[in-house]
Amino acid sequence: MEWKLVRLELASNGEFPRGSAGRTYLLRLPLADDGHVDCTRLAAEPERAVVRRYWANEADRIGHLVGTSAGLAIRYEVNDNSNGPLFPFGADRLSLGGEVKLTDVDGRERDFRVASVT
Repeated sequence: MEWKLVRLELASNGEFPRGSAGRTYLLRLPLADDGHVDCTRLAAEPERAVVRRYWANEADRIGHLVGTSAGLAIRYEVNDNSNGPLFPFGADRLSLGGEVKLTDVDGRERDFRVASVT
């Protein structure tokens, strides 16, 4: 089990037929060789599971991936603490070229493509 850096880019949709590399998430996660998130390791080292949201024409957002009773979620830092709202992260397995559903900060669920895993 290694900590990996995963880049998610907005997948093709009605607004962006080719997707958008300008709407990206970078996530540092503990991943098994088969792409499953190691939730035990995530719970043991939560400070390492950093999420950074890059969105065209908006300030970057930084947060962490956290385990919840409903699955994984992103919690962004708000006012210098990490007690902001939770945004569901709809994947427990990440593979290159695969898609992931995320609930974004505007409350809309969007599909993102796994652009890289390093």
